[in-house]
Amino acid sequence: MAATAPLSDARGVKITQQQLEALIAAHQHFLANRADAPRLDLCGRTVTGLDFSHHNLTLSDFSRADLSGSNFRGCDMANANLFGAAMIDSNFASANLINSDLRGVGLQNADLRSANLRGADLRQGMVEDEHGNRHFVGSNLRFADLRGANLTDILAHGADLSASDLSNARLNNAELNDCNLRAANLENSDLTGTNLSGSNLQGVDLTGAILDRTDLTGADLTAAIMEGARIRRTDLTRARQSEQLVDIEADLRSILHEHQRWIESLGRVGRRADLARHDLTEIGLNGAELSAAIMTLCLLKSGRLDRANLAMADLSSSNAPEMSAISADLRGTVFSEANLRRARFDRADCSPLQVKRPEGTLTCEADFAGANLSDASFAHADLQGVNFAGTILRRANLQDADLTGANLRGADLTGALFDGIRLDGADTTGAIGIPDAYLD
Repeated sequence: MAATAPLSDARGVKITQQQLEALIAAHQHFLANRADAPRLDLCGRTVTGLDFSHHNLTLSDFSRADLSGSNFRGCDMANANLFGAAMIDSNFASANLINSDLRGVGLQNADLRSANLRGADLRQGMVEDEHGNRHFVGSNLRFADLRGANLTDILAHGADLSASDLSNARLNNAELNDCNLRAANLENSDLTGTNLSGSNLQGVDLTGAILDRTDLTGADLTAAIMEGARIRRTDLTRARQSEQLVDIEADLRSILHEHQRWIESLGRVGRRADLARHDLTEIGLNGAELSAAIMTLCLLKSGRLDRANLAMADLSSSNAPEMSAISADLRGTVFSEANLRRARFDRADCSPLQVKRPEGTLTCEADFAGANLSDASFAHADLQGVNFAGTILRRANLQDADLTGANLRGADLTGALFDGIRLDGADTTGAIGIPDAYLD
């Protein structure tokens, strides 16, 4: 049996940062299999407001501990025991919590952005502290990896789960009302008895998901992908859904014709294309003239837009996984908060667009801020000055792309391909995943 780090028996006494550093150092020896090295055991301890950031805390024991206000940013906490711990207002951004025991934890207002909770057990559990803390109310789980997580009976009213990966997760009887789940991946998840009333489900992927007795009253399912969803005893009419074109081919021809007239006449005749909130799944728009078009909250799964002119178009919050925009004109195009997983932008022109106005020239950069570009490809693309702030670019192909002067503040480029990339003058403050060789 592994030794544990010596602590006072007075479990309610708060330990200091200096004491914590000594315990963490001893834990590293434990992980290195050194004889008699103590494992980090903070079971029932008061360790509020302390800094654990970027340490390896694998296999540590935080069960029933009060960790409120503490910083666990970037920690490796795989297989950790956090059963019944209080983590109110704590920071777990980018932490690794794979297979951890999070049953009965209190995570109100906690920050778990980009945390990896794959395979974690987040059931409500049986532990409840004196404050009744055992839920995720108001927590930030944006971009969190919750693949295969057990969230049965979880209480998460008003939590931010936008762009999180909940594929294959168990959400049976979960209380997720009034949550932000925009652009979340819920493929093959179990939503039996789940309360999603009033929640933002714009752009979610529900492919293969189970919706049995799921409450969608007042939810917004605009741009949601529902292919293969197993729906029983669930009323979809209670939720808002995407707009449908009556005759998609004829309607699109008319819209594009009027838009062309609007462009050529500088707005004097014709009509600007407005496809906001429409379902354009697998639409073929190769080479189309869509500059300055309104396409917000559009469902463009597997859409074909190769060589299209989308300069100054607004596709913010669109749901466009696997979209192809190879060699497209994307100067000044807005893709902020869009779901663009596995999209193809090879050889696209995303450079700044100079717009001449009476009061002077206006520079408009392409904007991908807050978008999910996991596994997307920008090979040989012109990305000069592009706004990638807070963007997820995990495993993206950036080979031979020009990111001169790009904004990469807070972006996640873990696993991206960088061969031949140009980053001259790029702002990489807070970005992760960029090899040091490219930061010189």
